[in-house]
Amino acid sequence: MHVFEDTALIYEALLLGCPVNIHPDGYFYKNKPLAHNEVNLHGSISNRHPDEKDIEIALNEITNFKDEYEKWCNYGGNKIKIFVKNFKHHKNNFDIEHIEKIRKNIKQSNNYLRDFTNENKSF
Repeated sequence: MHVFEDTALIYEALLLGCPVNIHPDGYFYKNKPLAHNEVNLHGSISNRHPDEKDIEIALNEITNFKDEYEKWCNYGGNKIKIFVKNFKHHKNNFDIEHIEKIRKNIKQSNNYLRDFTNENKSF
């Protein structure tokens, strides 16, 4: 699959076992997906004209992506848990509007953590 912009399709395709060409002429921040520093994109290519050998190499390494993705999700989930735990130490005042936004975001993040935990059982 060729992608020309940063999108979740990169990760979804890799999880399904489809090599992804992150096109070097696409629209990416500094020519890379935003998460490139956080997760190794095993099974990805960045080539204007990928050939059969590029695809074969990507296919041979793509099985490593699921483990990498799981580690990445766990890392993010743990960071959210640490934030929630440490939030009570915040000493500055917030107005009601911001407090409600933070509460809503924490609740939403907890939903993602629950969803990931349930989905993770299928890995």
